[in-house]
Amino acid sequence: MDNEVEPSHGGGGGGKKKSSSSSSKKPKPSSSSSSSKKPQILKEGDSDYPKDLPPGAKHHEKFLVEELRDVIDQGARRICWTVASTGGLAADLKIEGKVTSLKHFSLLHLLVGLFDKTDNQGGLRKLEHLKTFMEEKGAILEKDCRCIDPIAEMKKKGGGRKSKRDKPVLCTHKDTPNSVFKVKKLHVVSQVVEKDLILLLDKRPVAISIVFHTEFAKFKGDGIYEGPKKGVQEDLDYHMVLCRGYGNS
Repeated sequence: MDNEVEPSHGGGGGGKKKSSSSSSKKPKPSSSSSSSKKPQILKEGDSDYPKDLPPGAKHHEKFLVEELRDVIDQGARRICWTVASTGGLAADLKIEGKVTSLKHFSLLHLLVGLFDKTDNQGGLRKLEHLKTFMEEKGAILEKDCRCIDPIAEMKKKGGGRKSKRDKPVLCTHKDTPNSVFKVKKLHVVSQVVEKDLILLLDKRPVAISIVFHTEFAKFKGDGIYEGPKKGVQEDLDYHMVLCRGYGNS
């Protein structure tokens, strides 16, 4: 983590444990992402139906999955905000019937467009910057993006920290993409009410930013992270994920 005065949105878990063998094969899509079954809505009389749902909520046995991209490994980069926001936009377009197939939006386009608003590893300092960009500039498809990776360029120069000269230019300044997907109004909510979040999740996935201890970034493999060990200095950060449902307990 960079020595920032305030934490930024970008942290994440350490991912899978390293294997003894390496492979250049692309990861296979998970079985859930290719499912064609629609979410089944539970009834109040069902044994698995939650007892504390707010009025108007409809609990699903299986939440939307075919409207979501496969999981993306962000590696050591602090770009979770690009993954969650573009994934949420793609899911919303598919659910609303505005597109016939799931769109894969460019993460790099967002990183380049907001690079001056991030830390050295791409962590976004304020979500309001994302709101402005998505409403005014919008997202483009991966296949249309010709942006140059600014973090990779920094490493080529032998450094790892940004300077005033590091001002990448969006590819859309030169070339007009086939399609641009803007958000009419992106809502950024700082004080989350659980009831409101549940009602939103009945309709679509929601990008949320959670507070976590930076030690979580070192966590490898499957299982449950139980928090930092006693005596470890409190060092908090933000991680943005795409929430697609909730439990029944």
